Amino acid sequence: MARGPRVWRALLAGVIAAGLAGRDAAAEPFVGQGSAERSAKEPAAARTKAIARARKAALQAALATLTKTDKAARTQLLRTSDAWTGAYRVLAERDGPDTISVEVEVDIDLARLTKRVTVAAPSELVPLFSIGRATVADSCGVAGDVRARINDELIALGGIGSGGQPLELTVRCTAMGAVTNTTQFAARVELVGTAGGRTQALGDATAFAVDPQAAMAAAIGQAAGELGTKLARHR
Repeated sequence: MARGPRVWRALLAGVIAAGLAGRDAAAEPFVGQGSAERSAKEPAAARTKAIARARKAALQAALATLTKTDKAARTQLLRTSDAWTGAYRVLAERDGPDTISVEVEVDIDLARLTKRVTVAAPSELVPLFSIGRATVADSCGVAGDVRARINDELIALGGIGSGGQPLELTVRCTAMGAVTNTTQFAARVELVGTAGGRTQALGDATAFAVDPQAAMAAAIGQAAGELGTKLARHR
């Protein structure tokens, strides 16, 4: 039976509400500070840069609470800090004559972060799959950046390696828009990994952030994390 617009809106609201509840239960708040020099040509750019630096500082604060982490994984993760810090709140903002300073509080999924950077136990087992072709929907963003982001996550989690059968990826993204009565935007990402003509694993995530781009980046990272964890079992 066909569903009308009202039914679809109700279903979407339910998915978003459940996702928000799950995110809040798993996330922990961390504070970071950042500053940037003002520019007469681009006055708004300084605030954007200060917030980005503050978000990265909050992620570094979260990493500082972890032990036995992989240095390379930490370095790679900090390069994509926007994907981990989309849920943030500005606590304070100070305007100086030449600089602007911002303090933010960021909700970070510490359990997922721990899994991403923890040193794996030595093993002689190797991944069955390697990097293959990726088909990325236009709605996901810049295809090359999306592929690199997903491949980094899969490699870090042991889902793919230097040998094995090429894994082909299909990446589908949906911008779900603003969440009613909140300051959040939602995005959903579906990943399908196939090899030898068969589906090997799926990754599916709905993420929330203060702007559409951050929500999409977070959803891509979470879906890639789910896919990488599943692929790592095939060794």
